Amino acid sequence: MSHRIVSLLCVDPIVRKPIKKLKMRFQAGLCPDFFEVKLPGGAYALVDGVDLHREAAIDAITLTLQLSGASEVAIFIHGNCKAQGGSAAFGNMNHERVVCENRLREAVEILVAALPTDVNIHAIYLPLEGEAHVLEMGTRNNQASHFGAFGLADASAFA
Repeated sequence: MSHRIVSLLCVDPIVRKPIKKLKMRFQAGLCPDFFEVKLPGGAYALVDGVDLHREAAIDAITLTLQLSGASEVAIFIHGNCKAQGGSAAFGNMNHERVVCENRLREAVEILVAALPTDVNIHAIYLPLEGEAHVLEMGTRNNQASHFGAFGLADASAFA
């Protein structure tokens, strides 16, 4: 059986290129099948303070996990996300990265509480420039990250 991952992505077309690159890296290896859940802001929908957004994200991920048989979730936030006010809202790229990574950590905590304990959660920040940042704080069951293994952390996401 192939490896399956449910991914929570932003609807912004800017993420198409890095996600396509990510899929190509995985397909060159042994896995996975991606099942995409798209909401404005991607993982930001879990932490934006709007209960309806958080509930919609959790419900969509939960249903997709059940239907796909996936055992992993990958959540993404990207640079210059309009749902977060775009890059201008942060002042500089370093501050944007720090804020987005903290939001990803918060989103992982929400998913850890909401999803079954056998589901591993990966959090990825896709900046507009430079390397993608893979945060593994939601990985459970001592499973290795497929994201680090396929070199996402060493790749320029939007290049």
